[in-house]
Amino acid sequence: MSGLGGRIGRQVVALLATLLAVSVLSFLLTSLLPGDPAVAILGPSGITQQSLASARRALGLDHPLVQRYWDWLGNVVHGNLGSSFITHISVSSELRQHLPVTLELIVLATIFSVVLAIPFGIWSGYRAGRADDRIISLLAFAGLAVPTFVVALMLILVCAVDLHWLPASGWVPLTQSPWQNFRSALLPALALALPQMAVNVRVLRSDVAATMQSDFVTFAVAKGLPLRKILFRHAFRPSSLSFVTVMGLQIGFLLGGTVIVENLFSLPGIGQMLVQSILSRDLITVQGLTLFIATGFVVINFVVDLAYSLIDPRIRRGRNIATV
Repeated sequence: MSGLGGRIGRQVVALLATLLAVSVLSFLLTSLLPGDPAVAILGPSGITQQSLASARRALGLDHPLVQRYWDWLGNVVHGNLGSSFITHISVSSELRQHLPVTLELIVLATIFSVVLAIPFGIWSGYRAGRADDRIISLLAFAGLAVPTFVVALMLILVCAVDLHWLPASGWVPLTQSPWQNFRSALLPALALALPQMAVNVRVLRSDVAATMQSDFVTFAVAKGLPLRKILFRHAFRPSSLSFVTVMGLQIGFLLGGTVIVENLFSLPGIGQMLVQSILSRDLITVQGLTLFIATGFVVINFVVDLAYSLIDPRIRRGRNIATV
């Protein structure tokens, strides 16, 4: 237990240090832009002496850089990401409004990619080198080669335009109609999930193929255990460390990947909010969203590191896997 406690303590320290570095980079996003950030926010047509002075005062540009950072960080700790110069609405309020859409897409995409990847990856690893493994690997390589926006456009063309199965754009809130909400989220979630599923299949196939050569799997086969039990209980669990690592990275990347998908499907998530803020030069909103996305990525990977101890007892006991 002491080994696990020490490991968690070191990870928490590393997490806090990383979050501090993320906050510094996010703050510098607007503070070190070429020229005057207040001019960039107001735009060439909206600059007057009064508006420029007001914007500089609101941004704290009349204070030293270090003081501005600590003042901004203190506000962030209390949940205040600033207010938009365009809409005059707090970034935190807009984020709470748009975040449920993005979270739903990420959850659905993760579920789809895991549910599809686990059986195909395990079976491909078990049948390594045979015809069905080659077919699955070929399809996975094809999925890796196709960018997310191409998958999204293909799904729109086939499922929405040609077959009229699902809507091509728009969003129905979950509270309004769960079924219509699912229909509006299905295509964008699949567009996010299919490339991730291809990665998961390849990672899981490689680890399962190696695990199937282990002595404990050979012993399970010699005992006459059912194939399903051998694959999912004896082969999958020790093969899932790399799979969990990749899943954690993918969830973090999905926070950024939704930017393309949400704009293609006209979904009111944080991806669309970020693009609109960039186009309107709303740098305060861009700064807050950048901090939120980067923080989410770091926290997700911290949770994945903690999950290792639940998957592999050797990590929970603080032992070195390489020496076992």
